[in-house]
Amino acid sequence: MMNPDSWHTSVRKVGNRLILLLVILRLLFTRVFGIYPVRGNSMYPTLRDGDLCITYRLEPYTRSETIAYQTGGAVRFARIAAGENDTVEITQGEILLINGYQPAEEIFYPTIPGPSSESLQITVSEKHWYLLNDFRTDLSDSRTYGSIPESALLGKVIFLFRRRGF
Repeated sequence: MMNPDSWHTSVRKVGNRLILLLVILRLLFTRVFGIYPVRGNSMYPTLRDGDLCITYRLEPYTRSETIAYQTGGAVRFARIAAGENDTVEITQGEILLINGYQPAEEIFYPTIPGPSSESLQITVSEKHWYLLNDFRTDLSDSRTYGSIPESALLGKVIFLFRRRGF
């Protein structure tokens, strides 16, 4: 039979370990990783409405990565098209140029300049990123919100749970 004092000590140790584990998990999922649901099809076919994405925050961002960011009170997803001091140009002929060159990308949809349908030319500010949706006719990206500050980025998508269809 177990001594009541040793039983209380064992319960206390397990409780302390459980609290420590919960604190570590909370830190991991608020500072290192993020879990966000996809709302809408702005990143179709890469991400679909209802998917669940895990992001990672500790690596530097580079062009063509899919990232999560926050603007207008909502979490959104987009692809990094350009970084600080890059020049982005979208012509009326729906051609995307980054620093004068057309990027090699596998985007199926035409890149329209923006709501006004006129040509667009912008130089990205320091510590900002120019983000574009994969479904390029959806303008809920930098063409509408402007370049996005690095502080609004929530991390790069590293894992995807496809919750609807395949």
